Amino acid sequence: MGHFNAQSLDPKEELVKEEMKKEGVTHCGICETWVYKNGGFSDQSWVWNAGHELQPGPDQSRVSRGMGTFTKRGYTSATVHVSENLMASRLELNAAELPIYVIETHFTKSDDTAGHVELWKRIEILVAEFEVTGHIVLMGDFNAHTQSNGDETEDAAGRRMVKKTRKMRLEMVNKMAVCQGKFSRFGETSAGVSTGTTIDYAFVSQALVVRIKSMKLGQTLGSDHSFVTLRMRGLSMAETSKSALREVWRVENLPQNPKEITSFVAVFQQIMGDWTANARTQIMMLEALGIEANRVSDIVEWSFQSALDKGSALKLGTKSVGPKALPMLDSAMRVLNDHRVVCESALRKVMVNGDSTSEVRAKAVELYRDAKNALFQATRRRKETAEQQTFRQIEEKQADSKLFWARASRITGRMKKSISPPPMVLDKEGKVESDPVEVLKVWRRFSAEMADMTSEEEGIYDDEFKEATESRLKNLRKLRIEQPILDDPITAEEVFRAVRRMKMGKAPGVDGVLSSILRHAADAVGTNKLKPGNSVIEAMVLMFNYVFYKEEWPERWGSGIIFPLYKQDGRLEPGNYRPITLLSISSGKYLAWSLKADSLIGPSPQGQSRTSRVAFGGIGALQTRFSYFVRSSPVERRGTCPLS
Repeated sequence: MGHFNAQSLDPKEELVKEEMKKEGVTHCGICETWVYKNGGFSDQSWVWNAGHELQPGPDQSRVSRGMGTFTKRGYTSATVHVSENLMASRLELNAAELPIYVIETHFTKSDDTAGHVELWKRIEILVAEFEVTGHIVLMGDFNAHTQSNGDETEDAAGRRMVKKTRKMRLEMVNKMAVCQGKFSRFGETSAGVSTGTTIDYAFVSQALVVRIKSMKLGQTLGSDHSFVTLRMRGLSMAETSKSALREVWRVENLPQNPKEITSFVAVFQQIMGDWTANARTQIMMLEALGIEANRVSDIVEWSFQSALDKGSALKLGTKSVGPKALPMLDSAMRVLNDHRVVCESALRKVMVNGDSTSEVRAKAVELYRDAKNALFQATRRRKETAEQQTFRQIEEKQADSKLFWARASRITGRMKKSISPPPMVLDKEGKVESDPVEVLKVWRRFSAEMADMTSEEEGIYDDEFKEATESRLKNLRKLRIEQPILDDPITAEEVFRAVRRMKMGKAPGVDGVLSSILRHAADAVGTNKLKPGNSVIEAMVLMFNYVFYKEEWPERWGSGIIFPLYKQDGRLEPGNYRPITLLSISSGKYLAWSLKADSLIGPSPQGQSRTSRVAFGGIGALQTRFSYFVRSSPVERRGTCPLS
């Protein structure tokens, strides 16, 4: 594991990642990040977790302080505490070992006695909580001197640190023989004389002392602090059971011109034609065996998706995707970085040499600064070039809304807040929960309460419209009037119109079916006419009519993926998120057909369409429509089941 006081992470991001890779670091705490709401540091290799951040004031040119952690992808860890100048992570280990709680901290200046005392109190509380279930590693910039690693000074902050850590039964690694390097912070006096001190430390639980392999005060990477690496023997982090990459369809291979579309559609028409014939036979066999209708509907829905997947595999193929990797050092920048390393090494030698003159030290400092600035300028130029390329792509793709916003998000990605919830949450009592299990419980309770409408909430769902609709349904049930639009079988034309209205590029539900693939397969792109013998549409008609007449939904049609979208105010409060539910594509089309029962339900209030009303026009209309449907019997309907 590692620790680094970056003093602005943004320009040093690639250098830090290179150093972590070189040193074999799997978890690293970063302080003085000097960023605010920047979630753009994660890539294919590293996961960035932002800690406490300070918003820049109106007159500030940059943000002060800020913390965060890098964790290598593929390993199990969780952020369990975040507060000002303090951040804690839980690292899971292999071989039934207790977890390690890594506490990263950053103290204010050594003469801020009150600030040091207050922060030590918070650290003591964390250590007391974590040591019950695991080991402790405490690392950070303590702004304290203890005559360690070549530093001959000692101050009150250092004595306080030694006293506090002994009370918590933590051992200082800096004073062990395994610690390599001299000084952790480098500076320069007003007279131009280079100085070195040690204010970055690492402490471990007594049980971990025998596991310490080495501690290294390494390169500064453009900061005035060394990159600290702590290695342990016989311990390894547990790998995550789920890969960071996931397999998706190559939607970029969807056909573009009429000739390609014809070839694409032909494959799916053949596959779904075979599926329809087999499905009819399979349904009759299952019914003859007495299999329950809900089980049959599940089998039909699963086999329908499998047939679509077969065609997608033939015509599109799959790919593994994950977070996009940031461009690393190219050959030109590696040369500049190597030059910076040489200048840094020369500066170290000059600084520790007591015979070096002030002129030699000043020259070494100047050479190092020039090398560091040259590297930073090259990094900035490369980022500007990448942004200019993106701007050109945006100009070229203005006609394509999806591609336009995809390119635009590359520019704004680092400026906007993350829409995902943070790894902690406020419970009902206002207490901050950071344990991953407890966080999930709070979100689960919140989602359950949203779905459970109370009597006080019913008044906001258009009571008058609901009562009028239920009254009309009651009268219609008494009259037993024919309702052809409701009772007749679902037709191919209705399904085709519903498929054509699907928006492409939308996220799939639990079935994984993409609307863009289904529309292309159903020959519903670039045409508004249903061609004879469209086996994809016929397959959907077969499935929908079976559900309609048997009154049994496939289980997956009643399931959805709930994702909370951040809207406003505090990000720890679940009520400040708007949950959205991703439903299966096929179930969505069945609902779209069901909500077209205008002759029975009538127009929605305020002249809005049913599908656009979230409160009652959508959910309530569906509920009243099926209250009629379920209370009537199949015998009372015109038409017969197509499978009869």
